[in-house]
Amino acid sequence: MKSKILPLLIISIILIPSVLSIALTPAKTTINFESNKIYPVRLILFNNENINLTLNVFSEGALNDYIELEKEEISFTTLENSTPFRFTINLPNTLKKQPHTSKIFFRDPKLNQTISHTVIVNVEGPGMVLLDNTSNKGNLSLGIKIVDIKSYSTYIYLGLIILVILIIIIFLANKYELRHKKLEKARKFIKEATAEGHTLEEIKYAAIRAKWDEYIIAKLFNK
Repeated sequence: MKSKILPLLIISIILIPSVLSIALTPAKTTINFESNKIYPVRLILFNNENINLTLNVFSEGALNDYIELEKEEISFTTLENSTPFRFTINLPNTLKKQPHTSKIFFRDPKLNQTISHTVIVNVEGPGMVLLDNTSNKGNLSLGIKIVDIKSYSTYIYLGLIILVILIIIIFLANKYELRHKKLEKARKFIKEATAEGHTLEEIKYAAIRAKWDEYIIAKLFNK
């Protein structure tokens, strides 16, 4: 049985996607519209595996014309596990009264991994800056170190669920195999005791005193 455990664990690990090489925080910036307002935003990108990385940076969505990226390429070395990235939201004089959304993508073409930061501008209510994690008087510079991998949480949770299910299956299989061995041993004992002239009631009493598994006692004597 033990020889089956390692392959199952290896399979479960393979099923968990390799999405943790790059990550960012925060996952989203939400602001309320103010005419001609300029919002500087600071993100933190993480190189979780400390490998050489080159990320392509680009934006897509309704706010593209108002988003100014600091740069369009980010490089990590093996010695760098995080780096800041800045962009600016230059709001126009007017916007249609509805939520406007864009995404800023960070793509590693070599590993075929992409993470994104969502920008939402709500055109309603007073002009104020809102942020999922924290804010700093309108300046979105963050000092937090929490890695937000929300974009991939579904895959990670799925992999963990599969891993837990496999562990439960292995545990139950081991328990069943152990109980089966005990049952066979008990049957052999009963056969030998019966051959020596002992009654089933005597054997059952001895089994109870010896604290046999209740399942085995019920299986062999309560028929």
